[in-house]
Amino acid sequence: MSTITAQILVGKEHQNHGGIIPSHVLYLTENSRPTWILLPHDIFSGLKGTKINKVVWIPTVDKMLEDALLMIGLIVLKDEQLLKIAEEIFHDAYYTIDKPLMLYNYDLDSLYERCRAIKTDCKLVITVLDGSTIKSQLKILEKYNNFYTEVCITSYYRRYSVWNESVVTGGNL
Repeated sequence: MSTITAQILVGKEHQNHGGIIPSHVLYLTENSRPTWILLPHDIFSGLKGTKINKVVWIPTVDKMLEDALLMIGLIVLKDEQLLKIAEEIFHDAYYTIDKPLMLYNYDLDSLYERCRAIKTDCKLVITVLDGSTIKSQLKILEKYNNFYTEVCITSYYRRYSVWNESVVTGGNL
């Protein structure tokens, strides 16, 4: 069974107060097979009259976080140049809701390069849970200085261990 190990809120930063006004959310599920799931997340409009569609991508393991940024550039920001490159590589497959796009079947270097150059005022709040694969990939965010970014990493946990039949804690509050 897959569990969510990270999430990315996508939206705009408030001009005076920081924080985020989210428009979308990505969930990373891991265990049997990693998957990025993108959903609309406009909590302030209540999504009235909106049919909620999800887009699912199976990322490359070594560039899992970068694949999420690419997903944001294509589907949320809809950058024209990025869309042209994606059309040549994926055709229509990158936004389908019928079946997941398996990214490891493609050469994505030109897409990553363009995604790093997008002009945007988009903000990302990346929450990385203990044990998530993307924890080791966070350095890639330095190449994506076009996104305003906050990263939230586990600093404390309390969980039940079925192996020890006891509660385990770690970190500091």
